[in-house]
Amino acid sequence: MSTWLKFDAKISGQMRTVSINLGIVQYVSIYENMVLFHFSKDEILAVGPEESPAHHKADAETMDLIMQGLRRYKVLTV
Repeated sequence: MSTWLKFDAKISGQMRTVSINLGIVQYVSIYENMVLFHFSKDEILAVGPEESPAHHKADAETMDLIMQGLRRYKVLTV
């Protein structure tokens, strides 16, 4: 049986319900005021408040992470 985390987040400018299967999350970490769900070493979902300075910083760092082999990095606002 899987445990799911459901929350509303803004995706592409529209509010949507997001469901995360916690059974496939390897670990969770904190980056400034965002929560990062690590699905694998190269797949991360970051969730944080809208207009967060961490969002802009995370977006800028995404290219660096991609260059280091990160395949998927998505930032959601809540």
